[in-house]
Formats: sequence, C-alpha cells, structure tokens
Amino acid sequence: MPRTCFVISPIGEPDSDTRKLADDLLELIIDPALESLGFEVIRADRMIGSAVITSEIINLVQSAELCIIDLSGHNANVFYEAGRRHETARPFIQVIRKGEQPPFDVAGIRTIFYDLSNAREVRNTVLEMRQYAEAVVRGASEVTRTSMSATSIADALDRIERKVDGLSSAETSVRAPMPSSTDPMGAFKRSVPLQQRYFQAVSQGNWEAAANIVEQMREKDGLEPYVVAVAITVAAAGQSAGATIVYDALDDLPDWAAREDPAVGKKDALIALAHYYIERDDEAIGLAKLGEPISLLYNDESIPDEDRGRLANALEQLAYGASEYAVAIEWGERATEKQPQEDAYWTNLSMSYEGINNMAKAKDTVDHALHDPLEESTAHTLDQAIDVYTGLGDRTMVDRLLAALHVVDPDRASYKQFLQALRDKHD
Repeated sequence: MPRTCFVISPIGEPDSDTRKLADDLLELIIDPALESLGFEVIRADRMIGSAVITSEIINLVQSAELCIIDLSGHNANVFYEAGRRHETARPFIQVIRKGEQPPFDVAGIRTIFYDLSNAREVRNTVLEMRQYAEAVVRGASEVTRTSMSATSIADALDRIERKVDGLSSAETSVRAPMPSSTDPMGAFKRSVPLQQRYFQAVSQGNWEAAANIVEQMREKDGLEPYVVAVAITVAAAGQSAGATIVYDALDDLPDWAAREDPAVGKKDALIALAHYYIERDDEAIGLAKLGEPISLLYNDESIPDEDRGRLANALEQLAYGASEYAVAIEWGERATEKQPQEDAYWTNLSMSYEGINNMAKAKDTVDHALHDPLEESTAHTLDQAIDVYTGLGDRTMVDRLLAALHVVDPDRASYKQFLQALRDKHD
C-alpha cells in the first residue's frame, strides 16, 4: 500500500487566489517532491466522495504517515488541524509562503519558505522537501555509526520526563516551588510551555528549535540541573548551543557516586560531547579535547562495566572518525570487553579493523554481532558484514546478508544492492 501524505492548507473557493496558491503549491512543489517516494498525496477537496466530513479529515490528520502543513495566510482551520497533528508526534513538514512569518506558537519549528514566483526557488524547495520526506521514509531504522541512537535520546528524555510526569499546568503555573537541592527539577516544572515545546521539537527531530528552547531555559534559570540535562540531549544531536551549556557546567557536575540526583553526571556529559563532535564531523577535535577526561573516567573502577563500555565506545567512535584506527581498536576492544553482549560495539570494532585493512579481524569481530538466523541481526551489523564479506570475496555470504537486510531494513538493502551493482560493473 502507498504511504499517505495529507496536505493541510488553506483551500478557498474555486478560482480564488487562495485556491490558485494551494493548487500551485500542491502541483509544483509537493507532488514533484513526493512522487518518487511512493506517497499518495491527499488534500481535503480532492478526496473521493461527494462530501468530506470532519471525522474523515481528522482521521487523516492523525494517521497519515506524513502531513504537509501550509501556514500561509494564518488560516484558523489550518492551525486547528496542525495542532491535532502536533499532538500525535507523527512526522510533518511545515511550510509558509516567502515574506510571511510563522506565528509565535510554532515559530520554533523548522519551516520551509517557498516562493512560487521564482522557478529556481521552486526547484530548491522541491529538493528540500524531498530530503525531509526521505528521512520520514527511512524512519528510525536508519542508524549509522555517527548518529546518536534513538535509544540514547529516549533514555535521556525519559530521565527528564519521569521527573515531571503527571504534573498539570495548574500545579506548575504560579505556585510552583523554587528549585532546591531536593527538587532539582523544580525550575523545569515552572517552565511547562518551554518543556512542552522542547519535547515537541525533539519528537519531530527539530534539533535547531530544541537548541533555541534550551538557550531560553538557560537565560531563564541559568545552569539548573534540568537545563544541563536537556542541553546534553541537544549537544548529542550536534547543536553547539547544547555543547556550550554542557561545557560550562562540566566542572560542577556531581561526582560519580551522586550521579542519580540530579539526573546527570560527567559520564552523561562526556558521552554527549563525544556525539556532538561526531555529528559535526569534527572527531579529531573531539578526540583531542575529550580523550583525557574520558580515559580518566573510564579508569575509575567503581563505575559499572556498562557505563565504562559506553565511555570506551564513545572514544572509539571519535578515534575512528579521526582516522586514528590504532586508538579506535584499543578502545573498541575495551568496549567489547566491558559489554560483550553489545552487538553495536562488536560492529564498530569491525569497522575499526577494516580501517587498517585487517579483514580477518574485521570478519571475526562482526561475526560476534551476527545472529542465527541472520534476520535477527541489526541493520547496522548486517550493513558492516556485507562490506566485510564483499572485501573477502565471499559472494554467497554477501547474498545471504543482503536477503536478511531486506527483511530488517528494505531501504538500506536496496542501497547496498545498488552499490554492489556499481562494484560489479566496475569489476
């Protein structure tokens, strides 16, 4: 079945300027952007049937794989439907005509500005929208070595969200207590509008908006523990505003024994900063700045092996990105020693061995992460195993791995097959 994209936009009467603008946006930008991605594009006035009832529209607003929301003209119906879409936390693309500005309520959300009067701008907007939509198609399955995992983000958000779970606006508006040593999230409880905007931005992957909100939190409450906690997630997504806050707070973060109150300690901060440099392709800088503090913390034997493994893995990723493969292998070995059950650590170590062209060790380490049946392996592991077995010339195993990857992540499998075809043509 095709994916559905529901267009939320002003429509207007037939032959009106509003309708002409809506049709131009649909036909010149949205349709060309999505046609190659398997989306069925639906707009309320083009739905099959003599009459479209509100419940049908709301069902599409809430269930479509993607919504495109045109804020041009600040139409009240559009804002209502946009609000219903926002509350689902499902993907959407927000657009507005060039020369207009989104209202304050949604100004922090990434918005595409379009200009239908300029052919080159139309083309650029098509490409930008397609890039957004491709990310939706890939979804959470596309996790690469240089990306903060969805699990890491979820864990960090969960630590914060549990602190404020169940609080109502009434409890947190004018009578909220000042934060204290026993209530480190007190300031966050007072900042419900910022909190809601932050979680909304993160759920949509809009890290620029999240970074802007964190800066507002710092301006409002300084380096309160909740500000540092949310800055950590923003830094890990590659946002410099979050990294600045984390660096400013680093020396004053609680020692390891006190890491549960408040919710973050140096380990969380250092791993987030490692991801910051990885996301920005600045691994050499990150390795120079973080190598010593991460090493010192790793050597603290009072730290649980799980967390020492995470520290070692972060340092390995920095070294790999900096092409310091010997260092990467050293820390990758430590990560797998501390957490031998972590498939991702074995896969990363395989990549580091591949970096020095030691394909025998690359095979041995990736084999640790492969499952029987292969379809139970992660896409990250299958992807790396395909590269390793391709390098070893084992086409039979490559075909088995590709078949498994088609089950786990069809889009990635198609891409790997495309690369295989290029190699075969070149050979």
